[in-house]
Amino acid sequence: MLKNFLILSVIFFSVFLILIKLDFSDYFIDSKISLNILISGFITMGVFSVSSTLKSKNRFQKYERRNLATEKIINDLNNEVLFFKNLNKRYQKILDFISDMPTSSELESFANRVLDAIMEIIPDAKFGTVCTSVDDSSWKFISFKGYDSHSLKELYFKENWFEHLKEENTNIKIIENIVESPRIPEHVRKIIKSKLKQTPKKSIFCVLKHEREILGFITVDFMEDDVNIPYETLEILNSILKISSIFISLKKDYDKKTLFQEEVIKAMIRIIELKDKYTRGHSERVAEFSVKIAEKLGLSDGEIEKVYWAGIIHDIGKVGIPDEILNKPERLTDEEYEIIKRHPILGEQVINQMMYLKEFSQVIRHHHERWNGTGYPDGLKGEQIPLLSRILAVADAFDAMTSDRSYRSARSVEEALKEIYMNSGTQFDPKVVKALLDLFNFEKSGENNS
Repeated sequence: MLKNFLILSVIFFSVFLILIKLDFSDYFIDSKISLNILISGFITMGVFSVSSTLKSKNRFQKYERRNLATEKIINDLNNEVLFFKNLNKRYQKILDFISDMPTSSELESFANRVLDAIMEIIPDAKFGTVCTSVDDSSWKFISFKGYDSHSLKELYFKENWFEHLKEENTNIKIIENIVESPRIPEHVRKIIKSKLKQTPKKSIFCVLKHEREILGFITVDFMEDDVNIPYETLEILNSILKISSIFISLKKDYDKKTLFQEEVIKAMIRIIELKDKYTRGHSERVAEFSVKIAEKLGLSDGEIEKVYWAGIIHDIGKVGIPDEILNKPERLTDEEYEIIKRHPILGEQVINQMMYLKEFSQVIRHHHERWNGTGYPDGLKGEQIPLLSRILAVADAFDAMTSDRSYRSARSVEEALKEIYMNSGTQFDPKVVKALLDLFNFEKSGENNS
């Protein structure tokens, strides 16, 4: 009996020591474990009492420090997660700004979007401006937040006043009292101060620059001087600044290209009109009819603009046709007609020499193709013919029939529509013909209800 009891006591005590060794004593802190091991012999019985707190005091301090350290790490991690969540939201603003940016946006509309994006990224900023060049010699404010837009809109600055910004080694700087800063010419500062009811205490001054060209500047203004502007905010702002600079640069180039293209086209049309008196006004009318047909067909704004300019220059190839054929009062001979039929190819060749007009070349080449494949110069058929060429073909024929020519008088609108309808599916694309007839509320019975 005693032998068995002693064995059990040793087992219990050994298990207890193992638990301590394995550091499971955490579960016993603040609890007393008493093992009453009865040792008795033949003569005496004693009580061996083990009362232990498992060094609870020292161990409790040790684990308390460990818990505090763990809590600190968790708090730090939570702060980092929150930081990156906020940072991610800000970068998402940039992505939204880029993805929603319309390439055809007007400069003022784009500048407004830039400031809106900045104000969302920097909530403490309630004031801001965008100033950029409006022509080759002057700058002006084109967007505002917080300020009286009427007073600032009146201001114009000479571009050379800001030439010194080219030498700046950074595009973003935080400036105290910007209206007193030498980064802005003194006479400009005076003008701006006179227009503002309150002046900013602190500003983020951002130079819009692409390569060596200074395009303008953006200011993000604070009316308090105790504003903290984190480094990551400046990095995000720098990304928006780069995107904005590229957009403005491309926009200026596009505007110059468009203006140049229009001037070239108009000059070419004047040349045609000097050669062929019967084409005077014809190109503009074909362009206008083409636009109306394109709108009826639901084409995009880009395609509608393209068909307009294609209509304007569709007969440019006639510059290579002899005057005596163009202005012949009688009907053309077969040989003369073959020469006339060369004008779409000549037009394509002229257009291809001009970088800004190449996109129109195929439309011009194929505007005399026929739906059934019997047209010229390539005998294209049906959908093989570019849609804009098919539109030009209908608009061109309609205006030609309703205008005086050297060999005949103009037909009525109703007569012209009837003939075009009769040639739907052979000479003309039926879909395009329907769009023209719908413009005039022309019924297929041949009656005009307009």
